[in-house]
Amino acid sequence: MLLPFAFAIATFIGMGVLLLPLLFQQTGLILGTGVLCLAALLMALLAFIVLDLIKLAKKDLPSSIEAFLTKGLQPLVRISLAVFTYGALVAYVIGAGEQLSALLGGGAQYWGTLFFVLAALLVIRKGKLSASVSMYLTLALLVVLAILIPANLLVASYPVPALTGWTSVPFLLSISIFALFGHFAMYELYHLLPRDRDRYSAFFGAFFLSFLLYVAYALSAASVGPMGPLSTVSLLFYHGPVLRVVMSLVAVLAFYTSFVSVSNSFIHPITQVAKSENHAGAALALLFFPAAFLYVLVHTYQLMTLTELVARFCGVGILLFAVLACLAHFRAARKFPAQTRTPGWLSIALAFIFSAITAFNIFPL
Repeated sequence: MLLPFAFAIATFIGMGVLLLPLLFQQTGLILGTGVLCLAALLMALLAFIVLDLIKLAKKDLPSSIEAFLTKGLQPLVRISLAVFTYGALVAYVIGAGEQLSALLGGGAQYWGTLFFVLAALLVIRKGKLSASVSMYLTLALLVVLAILIPANLLVASYPVPALTGWTSVPFLLSISIFALFGHFAMYELYHLLPRDRDRYSAFFGAFFLSFLLYVAYALSAASVGPMGPLSTVSLLFYHGPVLRVVMSLVAVLAFYTSFVSVSNSFIHPITQVAKSENHAGAALALLFFPAAFLYVLVHTYQLMTLTELVARFCGVGILLFAVLACLAHFRAARKFPAQTRTPGWLSIALAFIFSAITAFNIFPL
């Protein structure tokens, strides 16, 4: 049970949590906590829908969703994942560049470009980081966050009001959903554990531990001082040299493993359908050219901040994916009512909620 739990929690800890402190300062501590709780409730309900689909289709999550959608909607599953992928890759590059620049000096764009090249080379050469390496690095980031919480409280001197403003709520909700989306782990848990009770225990144990860590980290970091988009960059100015180095290295390595994992997840389905070098090259071009173009646009023209990038690409990609999962589950529940634990009315209600959150992020008030 320990291994599935560790695997599940490794799917939650990532860049999303590092963006929360600034948003907590922009919305206020109580409102920020409330929004994060709402995101946790929505993601918890989505977990029941996801497991129903995987049990019925017995495939990975994207394929399980496609199995119960109409043909017209099926391509949207991969499109939503592509939106998420491009946003995630650019966010990792920008985050790594800013973190290395703050630690070592030099321009963030140069460090980011170097990071992009080194990570892309590993993917191009068909290199893969083992699941255990990725899991251990992600768990290391979890440990660093756990250490930062009391360290932040020791230097806290920045009072944040309970309610600051509402304009950042859609971004906070989108990024919280992105941060709490570890639902791809359900497919692995389905194979690792024989009973639904054990699968739910592993998933929700990891889910709620991550949620509590997110709340504690966001509250503590927001109370240290003014935050930039990436909190680990801002916190460098408030902690000692050892913690600064450890925090930066672990964050950059976690971004690196996430970059490689997300890239391989994008390429794998394409190369599986058409196993040829030409298609492999096309898949790499389809992955890296749009990501590089988006990175240049964001850096050159300052089109959006890191927070906006993650909310409008990563968050919106996950939200669209969640809408499609809910629609697929609604059709599955009507076709197999005895084999679905979650009622169809709940899945269609969640689809409307996720659609509304998506609209508010694309067209903010």
